[in-house]
Amino acid sequence: MAGFDFPKSTLNTKLLVLHILSKVSIPIDYDTFRDLSMNAGGINYFVFAQVVPELLNSGHLAQNAELYSITEKGRSACAAAESSLSSALLMYCDRKIDAWKTDTFVQGNVKELHDGMFQVNLKLLDDHGLVFSLSLQAPSEAEGAQIVHRFKQHPDRIYNGILNVLLSDAEKKG
Repeated sequence: MAGFDFPKSTLNTKLLVLHILSKVSIPIDYDTFRDLSMNAGGINYFVFAQVVPELLNSGHLAQNAELYSITEKGRSACAAAESSLSSALLMYCDRKIDAWKTDTFVQGNVKELHDGMFQVNLKLLDDHGLVFSLSLQAPSEAEGAQIVHRFKQHPDRIYNGILNVLLSDAEKKG
């Protein structure tokens, strides 16, 4: 990575792990947590495997069943000390997390139906669950894929556009 180094000290690695969980904002499983830490933060697997139990024992992280989350103590420590991390590293990490969130929270797929048509399924989720779901038919797989692609590019515009139509008062608009 040009312009910055990944963390070398255990303290900076812990801060970056806390930063990652604070940005994710939802509890995540170990594999996702590990992958994000390694891909977004450049953290070595063995260092990750060392710092996570330490952060759990110190109360900076919490584990509920198979899911990991940051605690208030972890958020406070992260907010107080993350300025010691390279801003270029934090920006790189945040871009990777944003890409993961898009893949996780904006979903779409195309399935072939028995009559040669294709069903397009679109979902928009947030930290609390399903926000929006839409299923429609497309005459070809290519058109279905285009619908999914555009939905993933502009989920907010599509969601807000549909809400505006559904909630507008047609009589007032003339």
